[in-house]
Amino acid sequence: MVEEMKQILIDSYYGNEVKVPKLESEILGNTISNPSEAAFERIRLGYGEIDTFLNEPGGAASTVQISYTDAKGENPAEITATVYETYEDWLKASGSGNYEIAANEAVVIRQSGEMIFSKEAVSALKRVEAKLEVEYAKTGFDKGEVRPEYYYDCIDVTNPDKPLEFKKYDDKGNMIYQDINYVVATNQTLTVNTQASSVFDSSIGRDVDEMIDAVKRSMDAIAKVDEIKEMMGMTEFASQECQARLKEWLSAAEKEVAYADDNLQKLYNTYIGHFDGYLKDVLLARTDVGSKGNSLDLIKNRMENQQTTIEQLKSKNEDLELSDILIDYTAAYNAYTASLQAASKLGQVSLLNYL
Repeated sequence: MVEEMKQILIDSYYGNEVKVPKLESEILGNTISNPSEAAFERIRLGYGEIDTFLNEPGGAASTVQISYTDAKGENPAEITATVYETYEDWLKASGSGNYEIAANEAVVIRQSGEMIFSKEAVSALKRVEAKLEVEYAKTGFDKGEVRPEYYYDCIDVTNPDKPLEFKKYDDKGNMIYQDINYVVATNQTLTVNTQASSVFDSSIGRDVDEMIDAVKRSMDAIAKVDEIKEMMGMTEFASQECQARLKEWLSAAEKEVAYADDNLQKLYNTYIGHFDGYLKDVLLARTDVGSKGNSLDLIKNRMENQQTTIEQLKSKNEDLELSDILIDYTAAYNAYTASLQAASKLGQVSLLNYL
C-alpha cells in the first residue's frame, strides 16, 4: 500500500503513567512515576497496526528510509526513521523517561500508524514543501475500516500467485476517477456513480479512534486518583509514612489527570473542526447525487415529450380513414394538374401576341 503524505500536524504524547500500588510494600518501595508530556509534529497514516514498511529489515526497533521530493516532485531525499511497535517501546528505548528523536530523524509507531518527526526534520520538509510517499504492508483490516483500494495505490496479495493491483493515482499524482457512464439520450451520457473517497474521508475512523483513546485515558487517570484517595482512608495504610507516600502518589496521579484532560480538550477542539469538514463532504456528495437525479428527471421528461410528439405524428399519418386519404389525394392531384396546365400556357405566349 502506498500513501502520499501532504499534511504535518502537531500532537501531544504522554509517558510514565502512574501504576497504582496495591500493597504497603509497593507504596513505600516502588518508584513513583512522574507523568511526562511531549509535543511533536507527525503524519498519521491511513491505518494503524502496520505489519512492515518498505525495505524494513525487521526487528523490534529497526530503521527505514523515508523518501520525499519537493513540491515539484524533484530533488529526492531521505529521512532515517526508527520503527517501534508501540509508544511504550519508544519510551523505553529513549532511556531518559521522555520521548526522544534524534536530530534530522523520525520515529514510526506501527501500532498507531504514525510518523513523528524531529524539529530539524520538520523544518527540512516544510522548507521544500515536501511530498512523502510511504509504502507499507497491512493485514487484518477491522470491520468499519475504509477499503484501501478506494483511497490509495495498493496491491492485494491475499493470493500471492495472483496479486491484484489497484491504482488510485496516475504517474503525475492526479487522482484517477473510475466513472460509470450511461447513455441516457441521443449523444448524451450521465455519470451515475459517486467516488467513495468523495463522500467519506479516510481520516474519519482514525479521528474517532483517537477521541475514544483520549476519553479512555482520561477516565483511567481519574479512576487512579479515586483509587488512591480510597486507599488513603483504609486502616491498613493509616501509618504516617504510608499517608505521606500516598500523597505523593496522589500528586502524580492528579498530574496525569491534568495531562489527560488537557489532551482531551485539545483533541475535541481540533476534531470538531475536522468533522465539520467531513460533514460538508457528505452534504456535497448528497447534492451531487441529487443533481444527477434531477438531470435524469429532466432528460426523462424531455424524452417522454419527444415520444408523445412522434406518436402524434405517427397517429396522424397512419390512423386516417381511406375516404379522407382519397379526398386529400384528389385535391392534391387536381392542384398539381392545374399548376402544370397554367405553366404550359405561359410557355406558349410570345412577343407576337402583344403586336
